[in-house]
Amino acid sequence: MIEVRRNGQLIESDFPVVYLAGKIGHTDWRHEIFTDLRTVEAWPYGDVPGERPKLDYLGSAKPLIENGMEYGGPFFMSCDHGCAHGRSNHGLGVVDHGCIPGGGPPPRAVANWCRWWLAQSHVVFCWLNAPDAYGTVFELGFARALSTPIYLAYQRDDDDVWRDTWLLREMADGVGVGPTPTHAWQMFKPWWSTFRRT
Repeated sequence: MIEVRRNGQLIESDFPVVYLAGKIGHTDWRHEIFTDLRTVEAWPYGDVPGERPKLDYLGSAKPLIENGMEYGGPFFMSCDHGCAHGRSNHGLGVVDHGCIPGGGPPPRAVANWCRWWLAQSHVVFCWLNAPDAYGTVFELGFARALSTPIYLAYQRDDDDVWRDTWLLREMADGVGVGPTPTHAWQMFKPWWSTFRRT
C-alpha cells in the first residue's frame, strides 16, 4: 500500500499516481495510455491558490486507473472538437466558444493546477518529442524540486530535441527512447517497478 492524497484526504492505495508531462494536443498520446481519460475533465473556472483544482467525472472512472497506475494529471477540458486546444493554453483554454461557453480558466489557474497535480504524484512520465515544450520544462523542474522521480522518454536520440535537452536528461532518474509514447510507456513500467523498490 502507498499513500495517495485524493480530494485533500490522505488515503492508502495500491496504485501509484503518475503525472504525464509533455506537449498537450487535441486527443493526444495520453489517451492511448489512459483510455478513459475523456471521462474526467478540469472545470473551466475557480482558482484559489493552494486549493485543489475542480474535476468533473463524466463517466464511472473515479479515479482513472490503468496499467497498474492512477492518472494524476494534467487534466483538460473535454471536447472532441478541439475547442479547448490552441496555442499556449494547456488544453484548458477556449479557442471556439461553440462547445465551451463562458471561456476557460486564466493562465494563472492552469499553472496552479499543474503544480497541484504534480505535488500529488509519485512519479512523472514525460514524452518529450517537441522542441517547444516550454511548459514541460517547467513541470520537470518543479517535479525535481519536489524530489519526484522523473522518467524522460524520447522518440529519437539523434535530433535537436535530444541534443538540446541534455540538462533534463541529467536531472531525470530514468531515460528511454522509443518510436511512440505507448512503446516508451511499456519501457517505463518495468523501470518504475524496479525504481520504487530501491
